[in-house]
Amino acid sequence: MNLDNINRLRTRIYHSAWFPLLFLLFIAEFYFIPEDKWHSNLFRVGLLLPFLLVFPWRQFAARLAGSPTLVIAGLLITSLLLSLTWSNSTEIDMADKVLLHGLYIAGFVLIGSDILTRHPGHDARLFYWLGWLIIITGALSIWWFYQDHNFPRARLKAIGQLRHPGFAASLYGFVGLYHFMAVPYVTAARAWRRWLPGVLAVAMAALVIVLTQSRGVFLATLLVLLLGALITRERRYLVALACIGLTIAVAAVGWSDELLTMVSRRGWDSHRLSIWQQALSQIAQAPLFGHGLLVDTSISIRGTSIGHPHNILLSTALYGGLVSAGLLLWLMLRVLHQGWRYWLSEQDIKPLLLSAFGIIYLMTDGYRLISNPFPNWIYFWLPVIWTISRDLRATTDSATMSNRS
Repeated sequence: MNLDNINRLRTRIYHSAWFPLLFLLFIAEFYFIPEDKWHSNLFRVGLLLPFLLVFPWRQFAARLAGSPTLVIAGLLITSLLLSLTWSNSTEIDMADKVLLHGLYIAGFVLIGSDILTRHPGHDARLFYWLGWLIIITGALSIWWFYQDHNFPRARLKAIGQLRHPGFAASLYGFVGLYHFMAVPYVTAARAWRRWLPGVLAVAMAALVIVLTQSRGVFLATLLVLLLGALITRERRYLVALACIGLTIAVAAVGWSDELLTMVSRRGWDSHRLSIWQQALSQIAQAPLFGHGLLVDTSISIRGTSIGHPHNILLSTALYGGLVSAGLLLWLMLRVLHQGWRYWLSEQDIKPLLLSAFGIIYLMTDGYRLISNPFPNWIYFWLPVIWTISRDLRATTDSATMSNRS
C-alpha cells in the first residue's frame, strides 16, 4: 500500500461516523463501567490512539489561532504538568502517570472539540442518549442500593464509577439540567416521543440529587436555576425553584431528626471553611508556582486526613500556584462569557448554565484537573470543549464570508 492510499484511508476514517460514536460511548461509560482502569484503557486504545493517528496535524496551528479558549486550556494543562518538575515527591512512577493523565486530558479536549466542530448537532444526540442512559442506570442504582440501605441514613451510591454520592449527583444533575432546558423547545412540536425522554431524565436526575444528599450539587442546581430565572424570565425556572422549596419543606418535616444528625456530624458546611483556611496557609508557602501536582496535602479535620482542598481554584493554586490558578480563572471566565454571548445571539441558555453548574460545583468539591477519566471531564471539560467548537465554527464562518465577499 503506497503513501497516497494510506493518506486516503486516514482521511476516510477521520471523516467517518466512527469517532463521534466512540466519543459518545466513552462519555456513557462513566455511568456503567465499574472500574476506572477499564475506562481509561478503553479511552486510550479505542479512542485516543486511533484519533491521533488520523488527525490532520497540519491544521493544528489553525485550530490554535481560531480558538483562544483552546490556547488558554492548553496553557493551563501545560502549567500544571510543569509543576511536576518541582514537586517534592520522589515517586518517578507517579510522575509518569500524572504526565500521561495530562496528555489524556489534552487528547480529550482535542477530540471533543474536533468532533463538535465538524458535527454541530452531535451535542444534542449525545445528551439525548445520555438522557435515556441515566433513566436506566438511575433506576437500577436505586433498586440495587436500597435493598440493603435506608433513606436518609444512607446516601445513594450509583452503579458504574459513580459510587461516590457527589460524583453521581454531579453527572446525573448535569444531564438532567440539559434536558430541563431543552424540553420546552421540543414540546412545541407536540411529539411526545421527543420530549418524554427529557422529562424522565429530569425527574431521575432530581431524584438522584435528593437521594445522594449532595449539598454541593444541590447548591449548584439552585444557583443555576436562579440565574436562569433572572436571565430568561421563563416560568419553568420558577416552577423548579418552587419544587425545590417544597422538597426542603417535606424533608424538614419528615426527616427532621435525621437532618439534624447529619448537620451535627458533617457540619453545616461540611467543614469547608476550615479546609479552605488550611489550604490557604499551605498556598502561602509557595504562592507563585505552587507545590507541584504530587504534593501530599496535610489538611485534617478532627484528626481525619483530607486529601484535597475541596475547591478547584484552591486546589489548582496549591499544585500550580497563582500562575495556574490565574489561567484556570481566565478559562472559567472565558467559557462563561462565551456562553453569555451565545445566549444573546442564539437565545440558547444551555451553554451558559451548564458551564456555571460545573464551575459552582467545583468551588465546593473540586479536586485535580489532571487525572484519569474522571467526572469533571464531563461537567467541566465538556463545556470547555463546547466553547472551543463554537470558537472554531465562528472562525470558519468568518473565513467563508470573507472569501465570498
